[in-house]
Amino acid sequence: MWCEDGVFPPCVPLPGSPETCNGLDDDCDGLVDEGLGFGPLGPPRELREGVGSGGSCTSCNWAWDTALAPAADGWLALWRVGISGGHEVPNLYGRPLSRTLEPTGPVRVLATDVVLDMHVVPSDVPAPDTLLESRLRVGRTDVAGWVRVSADGAVGVERRTFELHDDCRAALSGETVWTGERLVSVCWAADAIHVVSSRRDGTDARRNAYAVPGAYGGNVAAWGGYVGVRAFAVLDGGATRSVAFLLLDAAGERLAGPREVRVPYASWARLIGTAAGWLHWLPVHGPTLQLLLSREGDPLTEPAEFPDLRRLGDNPLEDFQSVDSPTGRVLSVWQSPSDEPDSDLHVEFLDERGTVVQSWHGAVGDGEELDAYLVDPHAVLDGDRVLLIWHGLAEDRGANSVFVRSFGCID
Repeated sequence: MWCEDGVFPPCVPLPGSPETCNGLDDDCDGLVDEGLGFGPLGPPRELREGVGSGGSCTSCNWAWDTALAPAADGWLALWRVGISGGHEVPNLYGRPLSRTLEPTGPVRVLATDVVLDMHVVPSDVPAPDTLLESRLRVGRTDVAGWVRVSADGAVGVERRTFELHDDCRAALSGETVWTGERLVSVCWAADAIHVVSSRRDGTDARRNAYAVPGAYGGNVAAWGGYVGVRAFAVLDGGATRSVAFLLLDAAGERLAGPREVRVPYASWARLIGTAAGWLHWLPVHGPTLQLLLSREGDPLTEPAEFPDLRRLGDNPLEDFQSVDSPTGRVLSVWQSPSDEPDSDLHVEFLDERGTVVQSWHGAVGDGEELDAYLVDPHAVLDGDRVLLIWHGLAEDRGANSVFVRSFGCID
């Protein structure tokens, strides 16, 4: 574990020193943070401090799309601010942090480009850099692009060297996964699932299209060298709604499907790959449902409510999931919809079948009421720590806040 200057301190315990969740061997028995529960390591820390604006529009002072990337000996916090159409200015901001999330420099503009949205490309295997899928404003045209953060903290913004499909929706967030072998990008349009796989630098693009009548959206997840693609479709003027499943290998080539699977329809479902198959979370009216699918997409369990009767929002702005490769556990961060009487922050781990095995919940922040919202969360694992970044809300034309917080003592 680290001190603020990155140097291990000498182990000199005070008489009767208890072990506390601080990343240090308080009792000098050779073990760090042993026998402790899981919880926050201090209060949220505000990073933005009102810095940065994209102009004089309603959302120009707002930070969006918060993310954390490993950089040099610490982390880089990233976000973008809204833009004023026709008067765009560079809007990608960031702040360097230590390993313990202490700011080590000021907020600064990271690139001269105009970034319209960005989303960390998920992966269950290590990657040489952090890649964020994005849209860029180039003149009067919006194009697909990448924001790339190298291991030494350098930030680059680039146009994507391939297009998906002319009829695919403009918003590209969450459609690409890294399998350890290839980037696999997916979109749903023109009665088909369109797949493009490429090297990590975007070269050697390989295209495939798989017919799914009425397809217009879905989810993508990767785990263990497989890619699961869920597609939902609407036919007969909206009267018929169905779900299809496609299984790809690590190179983005078809292994099975697409074929219709008998699972409930929910347009904002989450698909999560685990060693047991694919967890399928269904935010519906009332408590969120969960079921487990086989590797090929067949239901292995019946849809069931979570024991805590959680209700996820109807979009992914208030929750985040990832899979820890060494353990196979699912890291989930979420907040109930803001109209819920108890909309606390939840940070938890689930096993491969979706059972909660370790969790903490409590107030999102200690600040003003408008800051008590978890929006655009992104979490990373660092040893026995969960590091979380998100942004809050603000009045129109006001500057919202960007927060980081660490959680420790993972069993």
